[in-house]
Amino acid sequence: MPDNVDLNIHQDEDAELYVNSARVAELSGYVTACITRPLPDDTAKALRKGNNVMAIHCRNTIGGQYVDAGLVAIE
Repeated sequence: MPDNVDLNIHQDEDAELYVNSARVAELSGYVTACITRPLPDDTAKALRKGNNVMAIHCRNTIGGQYVDAGLVAIE
């Protein structure tokens, strides 16, 4: 399992990210392009060998609506 995990995300408005039921990020506002941001060191502990589940809750109050995200292992 990787020691460091970053988040690639493009979201329109507030978002919460969960990995295997553990909340690992809370983002406010929106971004106009995909960004990479570091996740807490303990995010890697939430990952399991094999299949993992990533869930995102995105809250939109006005305008466009979108969310796209993925995890990146830093080696």
